[in-house]
Amino acid sequence: MGSLISSLIRPATRTADDSVDLEIDDTSDFELVGEDDYKIEDTFGMTWKEEFDLDLLSPVFSVEPNVEDLLTVCGPGASVLKQFDQNYSKCYKIKAEHGPLLLRLSLPVDVPWKIESEVATMCYIRQHTKIPIPRVLRYDATNENVPHFPYISMEFIPGVNLYKAWKDLPSMVVKERIVCQLASFQAELFDLEFDFIGNLYLEPHADSDIQSISAMDATTGDGSRPLDPGLSRYSKFRPGPIATVMSDDSRLPRGPYHHAQDWLRDRLECCLLKFERLHEVAWQKKGDTTEISGAITATHTLLEAVPKVFPKGQSPESTRIFHDNLHEWNVLIDQHRVVGLLDWECVSVVPVWEFCQLPAALQGPDRDKPPERAHFPPWGEETLDEPSFYWEDLMAYELVHLRKAFMTEMERIRPSWVSEFRRGSFKRAIVHAIDLLEQGCVLHWSWWIDFLADDLGQISLAD
Repeated sequence: MGSLISSLIRPATRTADDSVDLEIDDTSDFELVGEDDYKIEDTFGMTWKEEFDLDLLSPVFSVEPNVEDLLTVCGPGASVLKQFDQNYSKCYKIKAEHGPLLLRLSLPVDVPWKIESEVATMCYIRQHTKIPIPRVLRYDATNENVPHFPYISMEFIPGVNLYKAWKDLPSMVVKERIVCQLASFQAELFDLEFDFIGNLYLEPHADSDIQSISAMDATTGDGSRPLDPGLSRYSKFRPGPIATVMSDDSRLPRGPYHHAQDWLRDRLECCLLKFERLHEVAWQKKGDTTEISGAITATHTLLEAVPKVFPKGQSPESTRIFHDNLHEWNVLIDQHRVVGLLDWECVSVVPVWEFCQLPAALQGPDRDKPPERAHFPPWGEETLDEPSFYWEDLMAYELVHLRKAFMTEMERIRPSWVSEFRRGSFKRAIVHAIDLLEQGCVLHWSWWIDFLADDLGQISLAD
């Protein structure tokens, strides 16, 4: 079966203003059959492990990158100052000739889409907003290089992540100021409107096609692409497929889309294919199929709900760039202010009602009382153990107030964002349910699916 991505994206046509207009086919049905449809092959440096519920697979490093190899893309005399690992990548603070830089090696999954999209998104944000994000210096979206992994080299922004800095911030006034900064960034992204669901990509060179987007650049000779500060060579952007770290199967449809209904339907049908295959394997091995059966039932319920909750309109969805992983450890603080937003991997363009939600750094449970020092070890002493759950509980308590501060600021600077936030709550709940399904998480929220199934006959657009 051939790649469905190429069939979903028709040839681009140029409009009078020389921008790119992609014709998007939202009507394609797909079917994957055969015993090996979900057999994922390992590649150099990466293997797939059962890490989620229902034994779903997640990519992990199988070898440690060679330090000498990775330094070859950092310039003469470079050395590693510090290494820190993320879920799907390894980061290195590098001492380089012209100052410190950050080198991030990624797992070779969804090549070249994942890295290409991340670079394009970062470039677009830097060009069109004042949001502080690192400048990309060079990158290679493939693993056909000396480090043997896709990589991005970017400027190093000094600072401490918000999670570590929280207990040292001197007052709630300072924390409110940081929250207002996050609100201003949200407002800037809200002002950048798109009309597709998918990911952003840099427009390829005139003499290259989409398959050779990561082809060797004659100016470097090593397969990487250097980006100048003005990014004048890459001023055009285009919509493309949704990048992911959870699948390496190019046959699965990932857009771009014009309508949320098609986007969510394809995600659910991919879930259904996986769950039915897992159910078949469990049944053949005479294993327990209760949880998998629950996942299949939940998927069917959501498939029934999607056309009712997300009816297609005449016009494409109004969409925005949404950083869905803006947790406190991806917010850099220096001198009591935000100096950097990190981790733009797999950041997509999504419907405005999905975009309009609290940043992940401000989400969490409501806690109506502050924690008491006496309830945390060591007992009878003034100082706390490090780390201590006291700080997490204190943060949860303070975030209750700071969420209100964020909403108040958004109401002041972008009241239309607040209106979309309120209107889109049920739609976001459906998307969150699909997110959980894709991770194999079902049992702890099956009551919600039962509630949804009971009410499907009464759901309308007004709901």
